[in-house]
Amino acid sequence: MAKNKYSIGGSDVTRLLNGNWYELYLEKTGAKEKEDLSDVIQVQLGIETENFNLDWFRNHSPEELWNGRDIEKEALYNTHGHTLNGVKLHGHTDGLIMKPRYPKDEPVNRHNLGPVTEHMKYDNTYAVIECKHTNPFTTMNKVTDYYMGQMQLYMFLTKTDACYLSVIFGNSKWDYVKVSWSQEYFDKIWVYIKEFWDCLKKGEAPSNFEVMKPSSDLVPIDDRVRRDMSHDNEFMHMAHEYKRTYYDAKTNTEAKKFLTLSVTDKDRELHCDLLSVNVSKAGRKTIKLNEE
Repeated sequence: MAKNKYSIGGSDVTRLLNGNWYELYLEKTGAKEKEDLSDVIQVQLGIETENFNLDWFRNHSPEELWNGRDIEKEALYNTHGHTLNGVKLHGHTDGLIMKPRYPKDEPVNRHNLGPVTEHMKYDNTYAVIECKHTNPFTTMNKVTDYYMGQMQLYMFLTKTDACYLSVIFGNSKWDYVKVSWSQEYFDKIWVYIKEFWDCLKKGEAPSNFEVMKPSSDLVPIDDRVRRDMSHDNEFMHMAHEYKRTYYDAKTNTEAKKFLTLSVTDKDRELHCDLLSVNVSKAGRKTIKLNEE
C-alpha cells in the first residue's frame, strides 16, 4: 500500500492523545473500515448544529473581535497536503475568522474568485473557530483539554495564534473560550504524531498505550493561564488549612443562622447549658458560649 496516501488530521491527533493508536492504524492502512458514525446521534447532532453554533458565536461574542472580519465556512480555506519533517498533515476547520475576500453586501460568484494563494490565506486569517455539541454534565475545562491537540494542530496549519472553542452543552447552555497557540504544547504532541507516522511508514502496528498527555496548563485560555501550585509549600500549607476548616466553618455559619433566627420579637435571651443568644436594646443578636 502506498505510504504517500497517509495524512494526519485534527481528529487523529485527538485519538492519538487518548491512546487509540491501534484502531487508528488499522483504519489508516485500510485493514479496518472506519467506524460508520451516520447513526450515532451525538455525532450527527454536532454536524446539524454546526452552522447554528457558528452563527450563535458570531452574534454573542465581543464586537471588537469582528473589526473588519467575518466567519469563513468555505472548505477552500482548509489546509491539505502540509508536510512537516516528512509527516503529512491536514485540517478541516469548522470556521475561520478572517477578512472577507469579497464585499459582503455585493453579489459575487465565489467560484470566479480564482485560487486562494498562500499569501491571501494566511494574511487574511485571524483565528480558527472550533464547534462542539456535548452533554450538559461536562465542563468547559474538560472539553478544552480533550480537544486541545486538535486545536493546536489547526492553529499550526493556519498560522494563527488563537482558536475560539464554541460549545453547546445539551440544549440549554452555550459558552466559548479563546485558546492560544502554544509552541511548547505542540512540540510535546509532535513527539506522538511523529512516532505514529513512523509506524505507518514501517508498516508496524502500534499497541494502544497510555499517553503522557501534555497539561493544558501550558496553554493560555482567554489570555490567562492555570498554574499548578502543588510544589509551592506555603500555598499548599494554606490550601490544607482551608480544606481542614472549610466544613467546620460552613457548619458554624449555618448553626449561627439557625440560633439567631430562633429569637422572636418577645425574646431578650435564649439559653441552654452550652450557650446563650442575647438580644441588645438595639436588636443586635450575639451568641455567647458558657464557660465550662
